[in-house]
Amino acid sequence: MEKTITTFILGAVLCAGSIHAADNDLVYQTATLKNGTVLYGYIQQNDGLGTLLFQSDSAIVYLENVEADCSDRVVPEGQVVQQWREWADRNNKWEGTEGSRSLLLSDISVRTVLAKDDNFLNKLKGKQAANVKVLERGVKYKYIEMTPNTYSLTWDDIVAISSERRGKTMLSGIVATYHTKGGTYEGQYAGETATTISLYQANGVIQTLAKKDVQKYSYRALNAKQNIFEQSMLLDVVNVRNSSPVTGIVIEQNYAGGKDSENYILVQQESGVIQSVKMSDIVTISKENNSKYSPKVDVVLAEKEVRINGNPAKSSKLKVKKGVYTLESYDPVALEKGADNLTKVEVQYSAVGIGQNVEVFRLVPLKKTGKSKKPVFFFTDEALGSSVYRPIEISTSVNETTTAVYNLNGGGAFVLYDAKNGVAHGVYVKP
Repeated sequence: MEKTITTFILGAVLCAGSIHAADNDLVYQTATLKNGTVLYGYIQQNDGLGTLLFQSDSAIVYLENVEADCSDRVVPEGQVVQQWREWADRNNKWEGTEGSRSLLLSDISVRTVLAKDDNFLNKLKGKQAANVKVLERGVKYKYIEMTPNTYSLTWDDIVAISSERRGKTMLSGIVATYHTKGGTYEGQYAGETATTISLYQANGVIQTLAKKDVQKYSYRALNAKQNIFEQSMLLDVVNVRNSSPVTGIVIEQNYAGGKDSENYILVQQESGVIQSVKMSDIVTISKENNSKYSPKVDVVLAEKEVRINGNPAKSSKLKVKKGVYTLESYDPVALEKGADNLTKVEVQYSAVGIGQNVEVFRLVPLKKTGKSKKPVFFFTDEALGSSVYRPIEISTSVNETTTAVYNLNGGGAFVLYDAKNGVAHGVYVKP
């Protein structure tokens, strides 16, 4: 059985560039093939014998040394699906004028493969790629595919599998550790070839190792405040000979023994049970989407910038007289009341110049006076002294963003008061 049966990515992310709808469109891996084709998705299945099934979300496909049939059609803007609509907007590829725009899409099918030893092209023979955007045609074809597809590959087809480095605001993910006789290396999966595997390390250097030298792979959650199932995009389904499949996350692969019967993997199941499976008993390992995936993403804030439940919060100056604090304006972040009359208020602000885990705000209920047509909102020293709204949780991220979480009881008008800077940020919970 192939030594790296489950070295495909666990939780790392990359951006697919101009093919995808936006910079936060995430895929798991990029497969670059020897004929120039680039597939964006993830290795769905590995049979351990050198054949991979790659599930793509999109692709740039090259066809050379083939005879193919290609039929075109002009699709009116109103009939263009969302993926292609966004692509055309982003790349300025609409034909016609505003109000009567269209997009030229095509169907391509490979009729004959002239290079008989080309495994990738032979697997495409007789199959149709529908609704693709042709970029080049004639002696060779190049097209963009935006619909999901499954490609059967071998390492003879592949230059490399790769993943981009996790962004600094990504607080969830999987940390991989590769153990060799010469040392132990930890970081984020960066990619692999037929014979090598690489890690992004914290020092900015990519560590590349020969697969044959790795005796053990182990995986753990990046964020200690989340369990591993919340941080892995995909689940592993281990299909076992003469037994039921084992579904979970592979947390360890051991190759110290000389035979498959002496080597094993450890699979952590959602219940917490860790099951050991001998390599010799594994038929295939497949991937499927993980419904429990719930990554935490950080924000980097400017000095004095504040967000409430992800929304930018406007500040108001205060007039203070005889223990009464009157807001010059009240333009609050509006929130829906939570379950059981409790509303979670998550406040984020920069810790630069303030310090780690420092509480900056007091959450205070507001009163209003009806002496003018426009209500005037205020609070008092007494309210400040008796306020029971203190953070139930406070933490500062690696990006020096502090998050303070409050549980607010009931509805109405409230304010986050920053005594040091003499400003307030409004919060309104709908009754």
